[in-house]
Amino acid sequence: MAVYIGEVVDINDPEGGNRIKVRLLPEDLIKSDVAIDYAYPLLPKVFHVTPKVGEAVLVVCAIDGNKSSQRYYIGPIISQPQNMYYDDYQFGATNLLDGHVGTPKRCVEQSENAVGALAAPDEIAVYGRQNSDIILSNNDIRIRCGARLLNKNNHTSNNIEFNKKNPGFIKLKYHESPLTNELQPQAKQSYTTATVVADEINLISNKSNNPMLSDGELYNKIEQIDDKSMQKIINQAHALPYGDILVDFLMGFLQMFKAHTHTYPGAVPTEDDYSRSFDMQFGRGSRKAEANDMLDTGRNVKIEMVNSTFRGLYDKLLSKNIRIN
Repeated sequence: MAVYIGEVVDINDPEGGNRIKVRLLPEDLIKSDVAIDYAYPLLPKVFHVTPKVGEAVLVVCAIDGNKSSQRYYIGPIISQPQNMYYDDYQFGATNLLDGHVGTPKRCVEQSENAVGALAAPDEIAVYGRQNSDIILSNNDIRIRCGARLLNKNNHTSNNIEFNKKNPGFIKLKYHESPLTNELQPQAKQSYTTATVVADEINLISNKSNNPMLSDGELYNKIEQIDDKSMQKIINQAHALPYGDILVDFLMGFLQMFKAHTHTYPGAVPTEDDYSRSFDMQFGRGSRKAEANDMLDTGRNVKIEMVNSTFRGLYDKLLSKNIRIN
């Protein structure tokens, strides 16, 4: 069975079957795009990828040697990972095939800065066109976006580096040798972990007491949550507290409250070790909002909140970048 290489000229299938039109030479040399027969995808529908116009695909014909018979395609042909966004039929896609005209680019994997940007040879990966992927490793799954630093002005640039500053990813791992912490000092068996990493983390429920963050208008048909809705979430969702610090605050407050005394009615509270320790850890409260209150929080907090809290307590107890609705 012969396999042909052709150029994609049309990807619009009126029936929604993901069929495309591929120009094979010399049979389709003088044909218009409309006159070229459809090629049907070899990949099953559960896997979705559509080549772009101008890219190359592999074509197999139902009747060997008869290019007028039913055509099937698989592709696009991507010669090297730095060409994931687009690999041109004439000048890039066939650079690693026999009879190629162009010259392959420098191997990305040979760069030390690129380590981690792409899947390792012993891993399985699904790549997006630009900067997202799913990597299946040994007892480890990572769903990532922004893991690669790309040249924004040239999607086929060799300059691919691992983004060490702010990648976003979800990591699921099966630990054969369990980790331990203060709450679980004697873990005796293997277990799993799930870790979410990003600059901003939002946990949104479809059922929420906040109607502005649970109505149908929050979701976008294409992206589910577009930038406008994301800004709405960041502005209105509730910051999560740091649980261990909150417990320390409550324990310190209870100790201070129990030790709270006055020498006579109307006198200021008698200072004690619990109060001094509490002030050192969380700051001294104030009935009057002062300029430092606003500076300590680092946010445009309402005066009412500052009046009822300790200086800097907002930043000490609440995460700035993890929110719920």
